[in-house]
Amino acid sequence: MAKLDLTTLATSRDHAAAWISTKSVQAKKDIHAQVVAKSKTSKRVRWVNLAKAMAEGDNLRVNAYAAIGEAKSQAWAAVKAANAPASAPAKPKAKAKAAPKPKADATPDLNAFAKQLASMDEAAQAAFLNAFARARS
Repeated sequence: MAKLDLTTLATSRDHAAAWISTKSVQAKKDIHAQVVAKSKTSKRVRWVNLAKAMAEGDNLRVNAYAAIGEAKSQAWAAVKAANAPASAPAKPKAKAKAAPKPKADATPDLNAFAKQLASMDEAAQAAFLNAFARARS
């Protein structure tokens, strides 16, 4: 296998493409060392991020740095999808029906209710009973 000529690599895209295409561990180390050196001298954040992706073995992200044209946007979409939280749904779901309200306690405190009724005057009790009768029909 021919040795990789590192002098031909100029951009972060070139470095990423070379790192992806090579199978040699030593060549990958050399490319990574070059990217790290460039990240220390360049004001561009992409060099730091590329070095981090190479160090972590994040092939998906390195592929995104190496991609060109329409493939680039698809590669970055794949990176975003892979890094999205697992609990977040990919597509918005249809509006769910409202959850049924929990039923009231089956055995309400009837003594407290009876005390409230007893404390009402006759007009209030009659109004309550009329409203209760209308609600039941």
